[in-house]
Amino acid sequence: MDFQTLHTENIAYLKGGPENGQVPIVMVHGAYNDGRVWADTFMPFFAEQGYPVYAIHLKPQETVHKIQTLFSFTLEDYVSRLHELVNKLDQAPILIGHSMGGLIVQLYLSKYPSSASGGCLLASLAPFGMKNTIWGMVKSPRLLMMYTALTLSPSVARSRRPPRGLLSEQVSDETAQKFQSIIQRESALALWGCLNPEI
Repeated sequence: MDFQTLHTENIAYLKGGPENGQVPIVMVHGAYNDGRVWADTFMPFFAEQGYPVYAIHLKPQETVHKIQTLFSFTLEDYVSRLHELVNKLDQAPILIGHSMGGLIVQLYLSKYPSSASGGCLLASLAPFGMKNTIWGMVKSPRLLMMYTALTLSPSVARSRRPPRGLLSEQVSDETAQKFQSIIQRESALALWGCLNPEI
């Protein structure tokens, strides 16, 4: 299934599904990728069920290959971009967020509780942040080095299959290659915000 890529002055997003009055669904991706991560899975499923479905790109697409991405965007910037997309919809949507995207959904709903019909969190960061996750990586230096390389240079992660912790060993090579193709830098400021979010 093909999805339209739409651009406004500040945000880009994918769109699919019928315009039939159903409650829209907005997918919010996690760190190190963009809205395309939903394009082969959740978006077709919801579109086939008759829902208008959107997948936001939290970072401006023109910045994802630039080092400035590491220092330009905060969690609050991501929340603002999500709010801009929600404001374009005719109905209050259901928000679905994965990992860091789940934290964005929580922050969004704490700030704009009446602008969404509901929220769903998939393997989301907790309201208290990712301190426990970082501690787990400290105890696994190889994984910590991989996340550091991913932040500084996504091309390193593209050079081979991501290790356990980034993708399950059960993930097929084809799926892993699709995932690797959209890996991109994440904002250091956003990652810092994930340590101790204010919800």
